[in-house]
Amino acid sequence: MSAWRREAADRLPELWRDEEARQSIYLFFFEVLPFVIAAHRSGDEDVLERGYGFAKWCFQQGGDLENAAAVAFYEHLFDSWELREDVVRWLDPRIAHACWALFAMRLDAEKLEFLRRRLQV
Repeated sequence: MSAWRREAADRLPELWRDEEARQSIYLFFFEVLPFVIAAHRSGDEDVLERGYGFAKWCFQQGGDLENAAAVAFYEHLFDSWELREDVVRWLDPRIAHACWALFAMRLDAEKLEFLRRRLQV
């Protein structure tokens, strides 16, 4: 079993049951993102810790895992703009800085300015 699959199974066992999602890291992140967004809405800090922890671990591995975390997870975190304050609280500033160009492609100037002030990038 690859390292990302072991990490995913350990951190997010409730998502690991989806056989299709286990086929690629990108497909798996398509399950992680709505799981984390739902946890923001319900205030489930355990899920937030595990979900963000998995994404951060992947990002720190570099290569395909970093890319998958960036484009299939971090890039879309602000799609639910109403959760921005809570998302910012969980977002590692170094990762936010590294993903800034992705945010800039998706968000308007006002939203980017908000993030720039809150994330100090």
